[in-house]
This record gives sequence, C-alpha cells and structure tokens, in this order.
Amino acid sequence: MKIKATIGVCARNCQNDLARITERIILQDYSHENMEVIFVDDGSTDNTLHEIEKFAQKMQIAYRVFHHEWKGLGFSRNVILKQAQGDYIIWVDDGVLIPKDYVTKLIEIMEKNQKIGIARGFIGLYSGSNNVMTLESMGQLLFNNKFAGKTTTNLPGAGGSIYRIEAARFVGGFNETIWGVGEDNDLAYRLLKAGWQIYITKNEFFIEHYENLRRVWKKSFWYGYGAHFVVHRNGSLSKILIKSNPFVGFIEGLLVFSVAYRKTQKKIALFLPLYFFLKRTVWCFGFLKSHRDAYGHLQDSHI
Repeated sequence: MKIKATIGVCARNCQNDLARITERIILQDYSHENMEVIFVDDGSTDNTLHEIEKFAQKMQIAYRVFHHEWKGLGFSRNVILKQAQGDYIIWVDDGVLIPKDYVTKLIEIMEKNQKIGIARGFIGLYSGSNNVMTLESMGQLLFNNKFAGKTTTNLPGAGGSIYRIEAARFVGGFNETIWGVGEDNDLAYRLLKAGWQIYITKNEFFIEHYENLRRVWKKSFWYGYGAHFVVHRNGSLSKILIKSNPFVGFIEGLLVFSVAYRKTQKKIALFLPLYFFLKRTVWCFGFLKSHRDAYGHLQDSHI
C-alpha cells in the first residue's frame, strides 16, 4: 500500500523522551501500513541513538534511523524531507503530544484542500507540574482564539505541523545555514510567497513545556539567535522585530492574561505580562548576539 504519512522525529539529547514520542506514534489510528517513521539523531552526546533503536523496534511501523554529527535542525529536517516516501510529513518534535486521531484529521484536511502547504492544530492548555509550564501553556491561548479554523500568514513552528512534501521540496527545503532555530519559519515564509496556504485546524494537541526558567530563557535566546538569519533572508519579516519588542510583548501579555484568566481562573495568569516582557528581552539578546556574530564573520572574511 502507498505510504501517505511520514512521521519526522528530529532528536538531540532527549534520551528520556523517546518512550513517550514512540508511544504517541504507535497509538495513532491512521493505518500503520500507510505510515513510516524517520528518526534523525543530530549528534546527541547521551544515549538518544540507542533509545531510538530500542523503542523504534517496538512500533511495528516501517522506520529508518539516520545519525550524524551535530549539523542543526535545518540539516536534520532536510534529511527527512529528502528521504520521505509519503505525501506528507508530520513533525513530532521533543515535547509534542498528539492525540490518537491527529494524523488522520490533518491528512483529511490536506487532502481536501490542495492549496494548503502547512497545517497545524491549536496548542491546548497542558496541565503542567509547576507555574513555569502553566505560563508557557497559557501563552498560546490568544493565538488559538484568533486563528483556529482559519488560514493565517503567521508562521507556525514545525512541531505538531503537517507539511505537504511537494510544497516543501518545491521551495527548496529547509535552510541549513540558520543557526539556533527558525528554519521552519523561513520555509513557511517561502511557502506563503510561492502561493501556498498555512492553515490552523481546530484539532487540539499539546506541548510539554520546559519546567524551569533557565531552559525557557535558553530557548528564547536561540529563537532570537535564529530569527536574525530569517529576518535578513526575508526582508519583509521585519514585523517580527516589532512584535518581539519587550514592550510589545508586555502588551500582548496583558491580552493573553485577559483570555487565560477567564478560561482558567488561575491567579498565576497575572504574571503573563511580565513573563512575556522577559521572554522578549532574552529573545532580543539572542538576536543581537547573532547579529554581532554574523557581522564579525563578515569582517573576518574581508581580512
């Protein structure tokens, strides 16, 4: 039977998460005969590669495993894009928790609308074990209310998204020169420019967010670092710089608070404006660091 769905798993130093990742894949109600799973270990220094092999053998789904020294997300995603035999790739990144009908529902939407290049569900409220995870989860509520069930020009991350392989290959795949993260935003922008649509479905999935501020700040820093490459490659993305201003983040946090508190009645939502402000501040530090590194590299190349 023809493979329709490729599940793409990019892994790096996440040995403790492979059991949950593979479990969610196994539980999918989409025909396993029409699925394949491609794992890429991006130079892990722990036992991630060993854990991939151990749990993949239990799936009873066709799978392949690739391993290389660390080369970044863009390179790893391209390995999957080039090797995929399906019509679609569903990205199940570390921390992404998808319900059992998720693959089925997303493929149905893609099959019905051939203009959609990327579709993604909305991120539901995840019952985190502490306040940091709760704040991270609340941060998505405003986006969900605004875009669920609609097309959008906002650029979704790859985790939990389905990509039409034809479209992703048509625009040249992922940019392997982007350091940090942002390779998915860069490709999404090129898809929009080429006339494809991005659609946010009404299908809920969850992200198990980081549970401590140090990891949240590190992630925000790398988002800012990678965004420098995306913005300079796609000049019209300058609106990202405005949106990522800490003071704009504070205002957005106020708007999210109004939705989050109404929905959850949790007082921790009061911290959302400050939380957004701090995350955007760290993002800006990452962006400036990337700009400085790129400028320094440019100067060195002229010596």
